Amino acid sequence: MWIGTDNGLDRFDGNNFTVFSHNPADSTSIAGNQVQTIFLDKKDRLWLGTNEGISLYDPVNQRFANFAPDTTVLQKIGTSFGALCEDNAGNLWVGTKNDLLIFDEHKRKFRSSGWKSFAEKNVPARANHLRVIVVSIIPKPGNEFWILSTYGLFSVNTKNLCFRFYPYNKPYDYLGCQLNYADSGGNVWISLFGAGLLCYHSATGTWSDYHTPLTYSLWDNAYSLKPFGKDTLMYASCSSILFLNERNGKIQSAISYDNAKDNGLRSVRCRDIFRKKDMLWLATSNGLVKISLKELSLQFTRRSGPGTLSRVYHSAMSGKIIYCDQEGSYLYDGHISKRIPTKKGVDARFGFFVEGPNGVAYLTDDNNLYKYNQEKNTVTEIGLPAKRNPGNDFSIRNIAIDRNGLLWVRSVTQGIFTYNPATGKTAFEENLPHKNEYSTSAMYYDSLTHCLWFAEEFNGVSVYDIDKKTTKHFLLNKPPSQRGAAINCIAGNNKGKIWACSLQSGLLEYNNADTGFILYSSYNGLISDYISWIAPDGYGNVWIGAAEGISRFSEQKKTFTNYYSADGYPSAFGCFLNTDDKGNVYLAADSGFYQWKGNVVSGPMAMGRFYLRQVQMNNKNLPVDSIFSFTHSESNLLFQFGWLCFETSQPGPMEYRLNNGVWVNSDLHVPVSFASLSPGKYRLTARLKNNPAQGMELHFTIAFPWWRKIWLQLLAAMLIISITFFFIKRRTDNIHKQAALNQQLTESRMTALRSQMNPHFIFNILNSINSFIIENKTLIASNYLNDFSRLVRMVLEHSQKNLIPLSEELKALKLYLELESRRLENSFDYRIELENDIALSSFLVPPLLIQPFVENAIWHGLRNKETPGKVEIKIGRHENGLIILITDDGIGREAAKKIQPFRSEPSFGINATIQRVSLANPLSKIIVEDLYNKDGSSAGTQVHIYL
Repeated sequence: MWIGTDNGLDRFDGNNFTVFSHNPADSTSIAGNQVQTIFLDKKDRLWLGTNEGISLYDPVNQRFANFAPDTTVLQKIGTSFGALCEDNAGNLWVGTKNDLLIFDEHKRKFRSSGWKSFAEKNVPARANHLRVIVVSIIPKPGNEFWILSTYGLFSVNTKNLCFRFYPYNKPYDYLGCQLNYADSGGNVWISLFGAGLLCYHSATGTWSDYHTPLTYSLWDNAYSLKPFGKDTLMYASCSSILFLNERNGKIQSAISYDNAKDNGLRSVRCRDIFRKKDMLWLATSNGLVKISLKELSLQFTRRSGPGTLSRVYHSAMSGKIIYCDQEGSYLYDGHISKRIPTKKGVDARFGFFVEGPNGVAYLTDDNNLYKYNQEKNTVTEIGLPAKRNPGNDFSIRNIAIDRNGLLWVRSVTQGIFTYNPATGKTAFEENLPHKNEYSTSAMYYDSLTHCLWFAEEFNGVSVYDIDKKTTKHFLLNKPPSQRGAAINCIAGNNKGKIWACSLQSGLLEYNNADTGFILYSSYNGLISDYISWIAPDGYGNVWIGAAEGISRFSEQKKTFTNYYSADGYPSAFGCFLNTDDKGNVYLAADSGFYQWKGNVVSGPMAMGRFYLRQVQMNNKNLPVDSIFSFTHSESNLLFQFGWLCFETSQPGPMEYRLNNGVWVNSDLHVPVSFASLSPGKYRLTARLKNNPAQGMELHFTIAFPWWRKIWLQLLAAMLIISITFFFIKRRTDNIHKQAALNQQLTESRMTALRSQMNPHFIFNILNSINSFIIENKTLIASNYLNDFSRLVRMVLEHSQKNLIPLSEELKALKLYLELESRRLENSFDYRIELENDIALSSFLVPPLLIQPFVENAIWHGLRNKETPGKVEIKIGRHENGLIILITDDGIGREAAKKIQPFRSEPSFGINATIQRVSLANPLSKIIVEDLYNKDGSSAGTQVHIYL
């Protein structure tokens, strides 16, 4: 559906709008934002008339070709191109200000039709000659058009360009009028601004006018007259949609704007009407309005008298209806309502009715409990227990009878109490937990398990075993929040299934067989996450009320069928839902109640189509297709999907996945976007979550840049590795030669240990790089090699020295930690903490002092941990030297030995470091300490290095 506005062209698929507006920097955008008219030619191509010219839409590329006459044809451009029509030769006739033009698309040229000169010679002198506009053009049988201008009605033969004028003595100015329809009898209908309807009878050459009765509109305005059905026309007035008998000119019926539930149609101007099957679409000054012409499959019973119904119940014993409003409760037999003689002046909006298996019935209002005799329509008040909270009313909400005949009563402010009909006494159930800071928000009795389910405000749900007098509590919180779920309604089928409304979260389902909860939300197809009432119907369905309408949940299929208020179904948030023993569903409404059979009401027919609305690459629109190819720099993509359907409002949630990845829940209103995708081939699959058959696959390829070819990356990696090994080998050889020439034992041993230390560390890093290359993670390998080369350079520079500044040691350590964190996919956190007064450059330490212990903590402590871990390095003063603490929260040394039973000795790197520290300073020492939790479980390892 295409809609012209003052802000561009809107494309509407029944659910979402796509807006096309003028962009001065883009010559393929729409010619102007003020769309005057929309026209489909014989090839089903879309033409637009704007103030700046006419535009032809390209649906594949979603672009426009724009055309405007030059000043030799039309002296002034930029006023109005408000009428379009195509003749039998394929030329486009364009109504503008001051003239009627003919556009030849093949030549891309405009020419005058001659209307202007004809009109100036034939129109009455009293006509408005200062504002001359061709308002409308519609086909006439043969090769002729009907033309409405501000002068009046004309016709033209499109072959010989002969015009004819049809004078009418009033009105003299047709600005704001519309020529919408010519019937098969040759009658031409014109809707007038402030003067009703005008009809020219071409057979007799006479005129007739029709005025809107004051009962339908205070103003005699008429807009957008269109055919509705056989012999019936429809048009819009200021306050109604009117249906006119074409033969006698009388109003048959009307749809008043004042009947709109949200009053969204009041004081609006309806600019156009469009009928599509059983729907009327109205383009109004307040937006687009849909009116359903078919009746709902729900039976509505209107109550007699004023007042809003809040509760509806069906009596299995009498077959009558009990309903409640603010003033009291009533017994309804299908014809007459009788007030039940409960106390007057007590709020009964939340009244509850329940029947026991022996025919006994109970009834409540806000602060009273009654035993109810339906046959005599009498009540007996039951005394309530002493209040737990004297400052509050009871605020009784619902009641339930267990299989022993005991009546359970839920008071919002006082808690849950019981009534024993055998003794006639009421008492609070002391074994039930009750906290004054929580109100009791829901209650349900499950006869299968003989358990009472109840909920407290923001404290989840509890299950009370009546026989065992024990309670099990489910907080149902969403971590990390410790606040429990807000449950406002609980219901069940007495067959092992329990359902609960979790406020702003959705529907919770509990299965006694699985003893676990499942949450269903809008991502699973539920009409809304904000639901208020639930009612199982006995046919395997659960009915759910929400502001957006009603949802039906199938126990077996685990799917939802939604009935939206936008499609005419009642909005049901806060409205009481109830079922009877025959499977009927009842919904309280403002002036009555709805009733339907749970297994009879069919779901809205999903006649729509899942489609691709829009594709963008780097914020530029692309042709809508299913196969795309991009360069390496075109890696930011956006796909917008839609649901083309005018019968139902919402198709439910959608889901998508890239290649064979996991399905991602989404919504049709939210675009699917990808940023900085790596080169490669991709397959994007998108579908409706509740109807997988409605879906599509898109294929796109992002090319590799020449420097990212796999063979080139492998060659570069091998070259870097070869050069690295060459330098390491040469350096190692030099160290050994220097050690052989060095006569001092201490210096010799230090050099030998250091020469062994470097290859060991590099071997571990090269193994990681090799793993990334084997796994084809070339980009990661390339970045990893860059950082690795920096670390190798540091190691080579440090290996020439016996001692280095502590600042240089920490630089190498940070680079090593970053490499390990990236290689292990950020599975651990690290932190280096220094005392404020430590001058890093003034302390000298052996190179690669800390790294072996950090490496040991990561590989043997943190890597085998199931949850993310962390390692901390703290450096501070100790007496006249330094203390370095290396702490991890890993699995501990004992657990590590069990995982690697053959590793009984410390690693070579750690032994080498201990020896180097001892050689550098005999007073230095290294202590390894195991950490434990209070329960004796391992809490990690801490290494103390004293220098």
